[in-house]
Amino acid sequence: VGFAGYIRINDARIEDVRFAFGAVGPTMVRSIDIEKKLVGKTIPLADSDIAQVVSAFEQIIRPIDDQRSTAIYRKTVSLNLLRYFLSKKQYHAN
Repeated sequence: VGFAGYIRINDARIEDVRFAFGAVGPTMVRSIDIEKKLVGKTIPLADSDIAQVVSAFEQIIRPIDDQRSTAIYRKTVSLNLLRYFLSKKQYHAN
């Protein structure tokens, strides 16, 4: 499972956000529509905002079972990585 997350913040408000997941579908998984839901929100994010984004990605992440891992494991790990990233109380400047 691969995960990359990016958040650009200005005065504690999210200006831009991007998430990408690998090995959880036939191609890389990203959703600009889901990402847009966080633009304008303040850091730290409310638990309800985090839950909404994680739930939305849960609907579009469709991993497979193979010799390296099970689909349920890949989905669980990818959503946990997203939840962890979103629940950080502060982010480092570039």
